[in-house]
Amino acid sequence: MSTPAQPGLAATIEPPNGNDNGAQSPAPSPSAFQHGATGERTFTEADIAKARKEEKDKLYSELESLKNNWATAQSTLKELQEQKAAELAEVQRKQEEKEAAAQAKREEEMSAKSLLEAKLKETNDTWEARFTQLQEERESERALAAKEKAYNELVDYRNSQLQGNAADIAPQFHPFIQGETREQIDNAIAQAKAATQSIAQEVQAAQQQGQPNNRGVSATGYTALGPLDGTMGQKKYTVDDINNMSMAEYAKFRSEVGVASSEAQRNRGILG
Repeated sequence: MSTPAQPGLAATIEPPNGNDNGAQSPAPSPSAFQHGATGERTFTEADIAKARKEEKDKLYSELESLKNNWATAQSTLKELQEQKAAELAEVQRKQEEKEAAAQAKREEEMSAKSLLEAKLKETNDTWEARFTQLQEERESERALAAKEKAYNELVDYRNSQLQGNAADIAPQFHPFIQGETREQIDNAIAQAKAATQSIAQEVQAAQQQGQPNNRGVSATGYTALGPLDGTMGQKKYTVDDINNMSMAEYAKFRSEVGVASSEAQRNRGILG
């Protein structure tokens, strides 16, 4: 772009470098920097070069300042990012430690709870087993007491029947008078009476025919309910075992546990 020459200027002023970059710094010829006829100031090449240098220095200074500010901003941003990352990492670490501690506490509480539950179950099982054992022992004792009562009643009944029929029954038949019930004892007594009567009739007939009287069977060597062969052992008897015992089996059992010894004096006068 050409600028019209002012009065007194030898040539027109051209833009620097021949390009219009928007700057209002004309490049007049040397003669243009002289005062014209109208009194206007003119600039020499030295003035323009100086002005350009000052502008360049100022621009370079601003650019350098911008560079420094940018570098400082980048450094500060990096520091802030690193600080923020460190803070986040610390927060994450503390959170993980907190969660780990909470998990460890939960596991400890669960372990303690499980241990306590196991101990309680063991204690309960022990007490339940002990209670069951005691209950079974009490039931066995009641069953034994009932069996002993029934046995004694049967023995008393047998003895009373033997006493009432002593004149009709030979002592040799006493060991065979046994039974589990009164009816069986009554049947055994009836058979013994019949056998005694039959023997007496045979003896009487033999005496009448002049035959010597044979000696009868000795009354010794028997007990109230017959011989107690063998032992009952150390078996632990249940209520069903006791209830299902026959009187003969119970007689052996009570002999084993020492109950029969108290009955020896009681039956002695009847059996000899």
